[in-house]
Amino acid sequence: MLTALTLIQDASNEILISPASYWEIAIKISIGKWRLNRPHDAFIDIGLNQHGFRILPILPTHTARLIVLPFPAGHKGPFDGVLTRNKQCLRLGKGGTPSDAVR
Repeated sequence: MLTALTLIQDASNEILISPASYWEIAIKISIGKWRLNRPHDAFIDIGLNQHGFRILPILPTHTARLIVLPFPAGHKGPFDGVLTRNKQCLRLGKGGTPSDAVR
């Protein structure tokens, strides 16, 4: 079974991040659930510029799917729904990578 870390470390995979993910990271830091060993801006910059993460778009078509599809079971936060629909609209696999890009 491939883990997220394994997929990220595989240079043949494209690494994608949703704005909802880094928004949620900031929220978790602000409420004390997470701590970073560097400022949030530097953490995001390292992911984008040193590790090559690409930002996924959140388009109106992604959010429109929130209206017509049931909210995912076990998900409580609003960003969970956005992430799920974002992946569905972009046809991404379970790990967040394009299904055909996982080797």
